[in-house]
Amino acid sequence: MAEFNEPIQRALDAIAAFESAINSDLDETISGIAWWATYDELNDHDRAWMSHYFISLPRAIRINLEDAANHLDAYKERAQTTDIQLRSKLIRSGGNAPDMRPHSAVDRRRDAAMQAEPAAFFRAIGSSLDTLGSTIVAVGAIDTDLVKAGWSDVRPRDVELWPRVPKSKLGKQLMNVGTGGAIIQEELLQVLREAVRDAGPPHWSEWTMNMRNALVHRARWANFVLHENHGKHRPPSFYRPLPRNPQLPEGAAMREIAGIPELILSEDAAITMQGILRSAAEVVSVVLEQCLKTWAIRREQPDLLRQPNSATPVPSAPFAGYAPGSTDRAFSQIKQMTMHPDDAKRLAALRPHAYTHRDA
Repeated sequence: MAEFNEPIQRALDAIAAFESAINSDLDETISGIAWWATYDELNDHDRAWMSHYFISLPRAIRINLEDAANHLDAYKERAQTTDIQLRSKLIRSGGNAPDMRPHSAVDRRRDAAMQAEPAAFFRAIGSSLDTLGSTIVAVGAIDTDLVKAGWSDVRPRDVELWPRVPKSKLGKQLMNVGTGGAIIQEELLQVLREAVRDAGPPHWSEWTMNMRNALVHRARWANFVLHENHGKHRPPSFYRPLPRNPQLPEGAAMREIAGIPELILSEDAAITMQGILRSAAEVVSVVLEQCLKTWAIRREQPDLLRQPNSATPVPSAPFAGYAPGSTDRAFSQIKQMTMHPDDAKRLAALRPHAYTHRDA
């Protein structure tokens, strides 16, 4: 049986290589990435938290991709179990459409789990692309807020002049045309564009983010379950297609179609999700390999692209939790923390005089 993360293994390898490279540039004595110390626009505080945030991004991409792979695996398992139950219902109904309504707490929980896995999958995939977008912004020294940056800030457009589209937000955030810094920024973005184009069918990334946004922010579409009879000697197959245009409200989409086939994709959700996982992983691997090259160039020539300052995050309204103080005793007993050496180094670089660590 294949490992659940087999489709993303190349991406995991690229993440590990990139993470290792930037971790090696972390200097605990100056609170951040060593060669960023030459940038007057970054004071000690900003260099510390921006370095920490940037070094945390590859890990976020990895976690999100692994979450997506895990949710896809869980969805396939749940679908197999549900299909067995649906076949039994179909037999009992004499081949007519069975009663699909949940009639017990077990049924309701099963239905909720079937809906939860695709939703979690698309949230995780969307987050992996968002954190990849933030990484591109950081590595490419694109002049925008690092913490708020995401996929939408660098999403490739199918226009000839991209990323230098006149009056576009991204175009204004790049270095002046023709400078050395602009050349490597544009090269990184063109690699992104080609990677997205080559990783899957046309518009896969737009559809993916539209699906994520629909699940997070919009009213849910109905769940479609189709079944195909194969005759007496083979059990029927069940398919759960996803919407063709998830960016539209379901009612608006239905008013624009001539029939149901125009409303939903002509493949099972598991096939769509499997393809998206592989496409996203391919983009991550190709783009991070280019990020590694860009990072090496910047390390050798720090003034080629100076790291822009990013607005310091402002804390939101204080939240004390639902049982404040219930862990005070545990906190009072803390004498040491055990963590991966890379995490210890990253934490120590934030406040070099507050933490000491030793490798395990």
